[in-house]
Amino acid sequence: MGWGNNNGSSALYALPSFSTYAEAKRQYDNTKEIRGSNNIRPLGLRRAGHSMSIVSSQKYIAAKLYQTECVRWMEPEGGEQVLTIGVDKWHSATTAAFIDQVLPRGLRATRERMKVRVNGLIVGDEHSMEWRCADGVWTVKDIDSYREYTHKLNMPVVNALKKQHKAFRVWLKGMLNLTEGRFNEGEALTALRVLRGYVLKNNSTSTPLPLAHTLLGNKDPYIKTQFMDLINAADSDPDKYAKWMQAAQWVALTMGVKLWGANAGQVLLTNGLKAFDKVLLALHAEATLIKTPLPLGKVKKDTYAKWV
Repeated sequence: MGWGNNNGSSALYALPSFSTYAEAKRQYDNTKEIRGSNNIRPLGLRRAGHSMSIVSSQKYIAAKLYQTECVRWMEPEGGEQVLTIGVDKWHSATTAAFIDQVLPRGLRATRERMKVRVNGLIVGDEHSMEWRCADGVWTVKDIDSYREYTHKLNMPVVNALKKQHKAFRVWLKGMLNLTEGRFNEGEALTALRVLRGYVLKNNSTSTPLPLAHTLLGNKDPYIKTQFMDLINAADSDPDKYAKWMQAAQWVALTMGVKLWGANAGQVLLTNGLKAFDKVLLALHAEATLIKTPLPLGKVKKDTYAKWV
């Protein structure tokens, strides 16, 4: 959902907010439907009525953005004010702004970390988020279910893993110095297809390889097993360095950057040793990461979110 013009923004800022079901019901009752429509009643500016409207059902009044009922004010039982919020997968800035405008004082909607949030708590797709008001204070139902987590490195495990694979890391550093971190993309893809059991069509190296080269955050245990088998090749294995090269190519395809122009067909792996370490630690995320709970409503970037 997006506006892309000032008219959309002005319509958003013209939206009313409601603290109670009675206020929302009064707004609905006093709003005339758009002529010729199927009871579409604008919420705010009439010219925006087909995108922002107010609707009524037997149990609630709702503020609707396009086809999504974002906020519902429930008909009170026993006098307690209750509202629910849902975004139907539309975690957009416009959805957040729309919800923020219609919510009562004490509740604020924002879009952070790619999610629509109310008072820092992630809004679900369905109307699972329920807020109740007592003595002018809004509280959310099942607040503990909204707790979020971040991750930090378990340094003893990290250091042990690096030490365990010291021989490969030393070889990789030297090889990258010699090649200036450049890999032939076609050779790397061919090696990976052979490794993963893919058959090349017409000997093409541009045939898509869905998810086969993804090492960071991959949940397929077979991927981890294959990669670790390569870097753990025994000294007595005659193909040891060929396998190490396959592992390096795999890291390059995952973490490198494709070059264009005169260097087309090459992949550049900058900071190659750090890239390998990141892959290694990510593949062992269950041991290398420590899950840490955040205070409720706290939003913080999780550097290692892609690993888990």
